[in-house]
Amino acid sequence: ASLDDNNFDPANLKCLHPPPQEPLNIMEPDLHLSLDIFLAISNASEQTYHAVHATLPRYDPEYGILSYYDIKWQVAELSGIVLLLHHICINTCIMYTSLFRDLETCSICHEPQYEQLKPYLKIPHQEFYTVRTTF
Repeated sequence: ASLDDNNFDPANLKCLHPPPQEPLNIMEPDLHLSLDIFLAISNASEQTYHAVHATLPRYDPEYGILSYYDIKWQVAELSGIVLLLHHICINTCIMYTSLFRDLETCSICHEPQYEQLKPYLKIPHQEFYTVRTTF
């Protein structure tokens, strides 16, 4: 895998390059609340966080809970851990990175990279996460 691969989230790449120079203020109330909620429902779906994010401001408009994208970025900044998503062959022959990045089918088993029911959507058959540290 290479940091130049197209399927990396730009925010994750930003985390991987220059480490933060100043400490994050975890005591900032909106960040603290968002972090508490994110950690409390860490085994739930992303949709659960979105539901909480939509509900709290209706209860009290003063709540400035961070978006799911923003809290994930803050967690990466605080922990120094970033998850990088890769597409892989359905038979785990290859990862579609580096030399294989532009392939539509596996060079070993010849299975397609994407589901064929709606090929225009480019939904990968299988995905894999790599854990990187930013420190």
